[in-house]
Amino acid sequence: METHKWLQRVALLLLLLLPGTAHAQTLDRVRVDSDDLRIIISSGLQRSQTFSAIIERLEASDLIVEVQCAHFKSSILAGRTVLLSAQPSVRYVLVEVACPVAQAATLEILGHELRHALEIASAPWVVDEPSLSRLYTQIGYSTCGLKMTGAGEFETADALEAGARVHHELLHPMASTRVAQLMTK
Repeated sequence: METHKWLQRVALLLLLLLPGTAHAQTLDRVRVDSDDLRIIISSGLQRSQTFSAIIERLEASDLIVEVQCAHFKSSILAGRTVLLSAQPSVRYVLVEVACPVAQAATLEILGHELRHALEIASAPWVVDEPSLSRLYTQIGYSTCGLKMTGAGEFETADALEAGARVHHELLHPMASTRVAQLMTK
């Protein structure tokens, strides 16, 4: 009986001290609409340095990013980022990801879409659809010619790279840690 209480205390202490878990609960700027997405984001914070860096920068920005599951009409579309509105001190962005999808795929899509949110955060002059289009005309390219789902769709090399890096870090955690260690020396 005494051993059981001791194990409970140790387990509770470990839960309180786990990195990422406490961090995920303190997110103010990146918000989710489901427990599933909350778990996925917490996992991304623990497993991907790229994902963590994107979240950290968004948390320091003027954006409020609402992350939601979506069911898209096009099977090609896995996620999208939309500027909802802008006020003098805060801008609202919606990130939608296709659900349900395997956790690793969702993290890759989220890394990609949250990088788009970070692109918006880095351009404080983006406050409406025309200024958003100007931003993506400058830093990306239109995907409308690719026949995805409609007008006003853009892509950037940075978002593609962010998704690929998150994917790589999830599949090769030891290699990613080693690269990070070498880069900090």
